[in-house]
Amino acid sequence: MTRPPILILQPDRARPAAAVADGLARRGHATIACLLRSADDLPGRGLLDRVGGVVVLDAASCDAAGHAAVLDWLAECRARERPLLGIGRGGELLTRLLGGTVDADAPVRGWFPLSLRPPAASTPWLQRLGTSLPHGLLWQDRSWQPPPGAVPLLGSAPDACVAWAARGALALRVHIELTAALYARWLEQWAATPARHGLGWQDHASLAAASAAVGAQRVLAEHLLDAWLEPPAAPLP
Repeated sequence: MTRPPILILQPDRARPAAAVADGLARRGHATIACLLRSADDLPGRGLLDRVGGVVVLDAASCDAAGHAAVLDWLAECRARERPLLGIGRGGELLTRLLGGTVDADAPVRGWFPLSLRPPAASTPWLQRLGTSLPHGLLWQDRSWQPPPGAVPLLGSAPDACVAWAARGALALRVHIELTAALYARWLEQWAATPARHGLGWQDHASLAAASAAVGAQRVLAEHLLDAWLEPPAAPLP
C-alpha cells in the first residue's frame, strides 16, 4: 500500500531531519523537504491535499507578521486534520498554535535522563514508551506550558515538560532528528561556544563523551514516530 508523503519544514540545509526522514521511509512514507527561512517559503496550501502529515523541525526566523503567517498555515494543516509533529522551535510553534504558552528561560544544552510524566503513564503512551527511557538531547532557551487538554509526556532534570501530546499533534524538545553525522557537526560548532555552569549547560567534553547516546535516543524516536503515525484505537491523550 502506498502511503502519502510527509512534508518536513526545516530552517536550513545544514540541519535536516535526517533520523526522522529515515524512520518515515522505513514506514513507507516518502518525505518532501521544504526550507522555511521566512513566511515567504511556506508551501502552497494545495500541497496539503497530497501529504499525510507535517513535521516542523524549527521555527522560521521572521518578524511578527511572518510568524503569524506561519501559525495561520499550521492552523490550515490542523483544520485539514493533518498530523503535526514539532521538534525544538517547531514544538514551540505547535504549543502556541493550540493555545499553550512559551516563555524565555535559562539556556539548556546537553544530554539528560528522560522520564514519563505521571499523566502520560495512565494513557496508552505507557505501552508505547515504557518507563525505561534513555537520555535525550535538549538544546533550548525557552520553556512551555502545554496547550489545554494536551498530555505532558516526557520530563527531564532541567525541564519538567520536554514533550506533550494532543490529538493529531506531538511536540518535542528532544532532538530526535539527530544522527551521528549531525551530532558531529553540532559538536564542532559547540567546541567554540563559551562554557557555562549549571545543571542546564553541559561542557563540550561531556557532550563529546556522550556520543553513544545518539543511538539510544534513536530507539526512542522510533517509538515516538510509531505513536504519531499510527495511534492506537484508544486516544493517546
